[in-house]
Amino acid sequence: MKHSERHLPRQVDAFRLTQQGIVLDGHVSVDELPRLTAVLSVIDRSMNLHPVLNFSVDDQGYRTAEGHVHAVLPLTCQRCLQVMPFEVQANIHWAFVATDEEAKKLPANLDPVMLSPSGYVDVYEMLEDELLLNLPITVFHDDCETAGATQVFGEVELDANVKEKPFVALVDLFKNRDAKTKH
Repeated sequence: MKHSERHLPRQVDAFRLTQQGIVLDGHVSVDELPRLTAVLSVIDRSMNLHPVLNFSVDDQGYRTAEGHVHAVLPLTCQRCLQVMPFEVQANIHWAFVATDEEAKKLPANLDPVMLSPSGYVDVYEMLEDELLLNLPITVFHDDCETAGATQVFGEVELDANVKEKPFVALVDLFKNRDAKTKH
């Protein structure tokens, strides 16, 4: 297998890389992934990802790329609203296909990647998809203080009756309104 360690190319000829058994081992700048940077708390222009992609033709004849990408991303804690580092690991199991019929025939362990008519694929877009799919919906520090969240959002004191029966206050409000309109 031939290795390539450098800034990864954005567009690659998947057919050629799988035929030659190329391993892409390089860097991608996070600021080249706009959908990913949109979810980050802080954008550090020097932050790089280091994906490793092993292109090959497997035993069943599928053109594949196997590998991984690991990142520690600055996300916002949903309790205290502070920046927190979040570690994400995406394992990659792609199979390059030309038609929907080919995609339907793939084994469950392979994710289909539709080739363009030229046979090229956008590696950055695929890596971005993998990272976004591996992010949780919300993130929290393990030990942040919830008091910080109440300071940000305010604190609401509820009457004991309202806690047990939240619509009692609403009924009283309507009764008072109706009594005022009858006078």
